[in-house]
Order: sequence, then structure tokens, then C-alpha cells
Amino acid sequence: MTENNTDNSDNFGFKHREGQVIPGETVRLTDEQKAALKKRNRAVALSLIAFMVLIFAVTVMRLSQNIAAGAGG
Repeated sequence: MTENNTDNSDNFGFKHREGQVIPGETVRLTDEQKAALKKRNRAVALSLIAFMVLIFAVTVMRLSQNIAAGAGG
């Protein structure tokens, strides 16, 4: 069997464009979409900061416990 790679037989006539940049083709976001994007970015930033603070606090607590355990012995 041989494959027939014509425009109509493969991918319903659409050509593969993955990874290709087409000059002049841009996406314009509405004001509502821009506001949602900013809100989502803030949520991600705050989540990352909270995670970093949590890791720092756990590290400090564990170091303090190890120092206290070592000083008593």
C-alpha cells in the first residue's frame, strides 16, 4: 500500500502549520480577555510566592530543630 499525500486526503485538506509563523497573523485580545489574563497572572505569581515562603518556613523550622537537637547532646 502506498500513501497518497494530497491536500484532500490528509487532515481534511488542512496543511500542517505547527511551529510556523505566518507574517501578519496576530491575535487581538479584548479588554475582558486582557483583564482575565492579568488576574490569572497575579494568581500564579501569588501562588509561587506563597510556595516559596512555605518552603523557606519549613526549612527554617527543620534547621532550628536540628540545631536544638544537636546542642542538647
